[in-house]
Amino acid sequence: MNNLNNICLDYFSKGKCMLNVSLNRKYYRIENILIFILCVLLYLLNTHIFSHINNYEIHYFFTSYFDDLMAPLLLFSYINLLLSLRNEEIYSLKYLIIIIIVCSFVWEYLVIFVKPTSIQDPIDVLCYVLGTLIYWIIHKNWIQTKTQIGFHV
Repeated sequence: MNNLNNICLDYFSKGKCMLNVSLNRKYYRIENILIFILCVLLYLLNTHIFSHINNYEIHYFFTSYFDDLMAPLLLFSYINLLLSLRNEEIYSLKYLIIIIIVCSFVWEYLVIFVKPTSIQDPIDVLCYVLGTLIYWIIHKNWIQTKTQIGFHV
């Protein structure tokens, strides 16, 4: 949110501020709704199409790691949609990484106590972090695109 406020202040200094807080939140919600829907669609495609590809390497990736790559995008879009109801958001890479490391620890190492048949896979943690970076990059590009077009819908 601070980045957008700085952008707004820069526009104020030039007399061109077309940006207000409610519009920012609207863009954040749209961004997170689109990411959430895309993740659900990709999950469905993975379940019904991608995971049935006959090539061994591609099949292995889609059955073992693709959902782990998408999980942070779904998680953070959902978290930010909920937080937007309270006019809050989490977009700082530092906090996103901390959250996903804690989640990774729970999902990969503590879940064994609840589900003994689960398997620890450090590559899953790498996919979670990579998915988090993808979410952050999408957000940064989304904001950059909106600032270039003057935040008009």
